[in-house]
Amino acid sequence: MNKIIHVELPSPILSVINRPSTISQQLLEALDRVTEIGHGTVLIHGEEDLALIPLVLRLPTRSVACYGDPFGNALVAVIVTNVVKRAFERVLSKMVRVKML
Repeated sequence: MNKIIHVELPSPILSVINRPSTISQQLLEALDRVTEIGHGTVLIHGEEDLALIPLVLRLPTRSVACYGDPFGNALVAVIVTNVVKRAFERVLSKMVRVKML
């Protein structure tokens, strides 16, 4: 049996646009803001599958990064460890930086 749990999103709630297969500057700035103050929510319009990478790299170890699954059925939580950070750094190092118009 599925149980629905209502959660109040932490403030500030920032809304950004992120194009497919990208990590936009707008997304990076929103992640910087919420990680600097230590709490907040970033709502991503567009594609969010890569957003976890820069978020995890900005968080201190023992933090928890959460995101919705692609089917909208669950919340996925990633515990930030040094091992996870190194894995994400390897993935990020293989990406290509391009200037978006």
